Amino acid sequence: MISGPPLTFPRLQENGVGHDILELHVFLGLQAQPRRPGWHAHIREAWDDKKSAKQNLQDMGLAFGTKGLLPINKKSNSEPAGQTSLLKPYVIREMETEANLPRTDKTTCSSDITEFVHYMIREYNEDYKAMARDEKNYYQDTPKQIKRKVDLYKRSHPKEYAAFLESLQAEKSSSLQ
Repeated sequence: MISGPPLTFPRLQENGVGHDILELHVFLGLQAQPRRPGWHAHIREAWDDKKSAKQNLQDMGLAFGTKGLLPINKKSNSEPAGQTSLLKPYVIREMETEANLPRTDKTTCSSDITEFVHYMIREYNEDYKAMARDEKNYYQDTPKQIKRKVDLYKRSHPKEYAAFLESLQAEKSSSLQ
């Protein structure tokens, strides 16, 4: 443990500022990025540092919070809520088009699961109860857990699974002849 007086930052204490990370970066001469919300790139591009967060989001047509978002009037619900003019409507359009893009499944299996599934299917085909009783079932997975692992493998590597089944078919047909 290092002994001695604690580190002090006189310039920070003069200004009455605590140990804020941005002030610390300025004091140390490091490049500090201004604090911006970590949202989508569309919001980041349209963000105006001179406006408050609430005003920025209102300009984009987004809600700052849920409080006061929907008026709850017991007298009459037939009155439409007041629409505010959007200064940056393109942000919502860009976010909607990005949300509507098809997503690719990036799920994958570890090599251990792949080897486990190959062995179990080679030995027992689709008999999950027998798989659960096998001595190579080191983690003592239940039949349902093994089925989930097989399904995960099928989903994440469909071409490899199809090729594996074809090789099994070829092995069985060659062994029968």
